[in-house]
Amino acid sequence: MLYSAKTDRAKRGKQFQEEVFNFMVESKLNVKSTWDYYKNKNLEYTNVDLAKIEQKEGDILLFDNNENVTLHFEVFTLLDEKGIFPVFKTTKYYGDNKYYIVKLLSTNEIYLMPSRSWNGYAKKLKKINIHGKDFYSYKISYIQNFRNKIKIDFTNNDIKKIVSSL
Repeated sequence: MLYSAKTDRAKRGKQFQEEVFNFMVESKLNVKSTWDYYKNKNLEYTNVDLAKIEQKEGDILLFDNNENVTLHFEVFTLLDEKGIFPVFKTTKYYGDNKYYIVKLLSTNEIYLMPSRSWNGYAKKLKKINIHGKDFYSYKISYIQNFRNKIKIDFTNNDIKKIVSSL
């Protein structure tokens, strides 16, 4: 299964990614889109190069006052009761300063989860293969019951406080 920006799943994910990015900007956080940041650093990067970088670095980068990357955020959504999570993320997107932000569309809940914890948990889930690509299969309750998460409420503008505590 090749990635296609035209799928409903991809469109939902991109829309939520933009929502998170804009909320972080409005909250006065120094963030940049990973894609734009690396494209501006090297105009020779192709879309394939940038996609590979994004797999390792996440969708959104948070910078300190010296313009050093301090935190990485990978953003995704879950539409229904069940979802799939790419196996490659458990090996490529990993580190103490890397986090997932997930929105459960059926409940409108948003959570921040450390990549190390979620990736370790995901590796214990049922593995399935779709069109030659490996995924972990999970249910919405797995995220809701995941202990090492922080609930985010964009209406209360709490992202800056949460991010500063990481």
